[in-house]
Amino acid sequence: MRVPVLIHGRSPIGSLDPQQTRLVDAALECVAKWGVEKTSLDDVAKSAGISRATVYRLFPGGKEAVVRAAAQVEAGRLFEHFEARLAAAFDIEELLVTGLVEGARSFAARPALRALLAHASPVANPDRPFPELEEIERAVAAWAAPHLARFIEEGPAHRLADWVTRLAFSYAVCPSDQLDLADEAAARALVRELFLPSAAQAGAGDAVSQTETRKPS
Repeated sequence: MRVPVLIHGRSPIGSLDPQQTRLVDAALECVAKWGVEKTSLDDVAKSAGISRATVYRLFPGGKEAVVRAAAQVEAGRLFEHFEARLAAAFDIEELLVTGLVEGARSFAARPALRALLAHASPVANPDRPFPELEEIERAVAAWAAPHLARFIEEGPAHRLADWVTRLAFSYAVCPSDQLDLADEAAARALVRELFLPSAAQAGAGDAVSQTETRKPS
């Protein structure tokens, strides 16, 4: 079963009742242990301490609906984890470094989310082979762009957000021995080499100028 993994930039946790929330948390626990394919609806119901019939009452779509909600909740929690850290960034370098480092570390610490993304399987469409991953990348880039727009114009901010997000996803899905984005020094070197020159051309102005005058950390 292909699981549609959708991220909306905000967790739907506030719209779930206590039983639904318990069921979603149970699904995340099961998926983290066994993966999506090997997790059954009975496993989730047992872990949550509710009956199979109650699961269908809470999520009429069955396993697919539960997993979809779990993916949205876990992704929303990830966004919430990021929000305060990115808002506290005082210049574009710190914003980009924080985003890359926290993203890599948070992704590594969320086995359920890794399993859900790994299950976003290819489809028989050469133009869009990974539609779920496209949705995730677009949502993350759209969420990150306003943070970048604090330092550069809105149009360039959206383009830079898309570029940074695609690069981060590439290293998350296909790790490299040459670069560990969870390492702050490595992430900072990448930001200074690739992203700050682009941000400067996009009109980051004083924010980039002030960054470049600081001593390397």
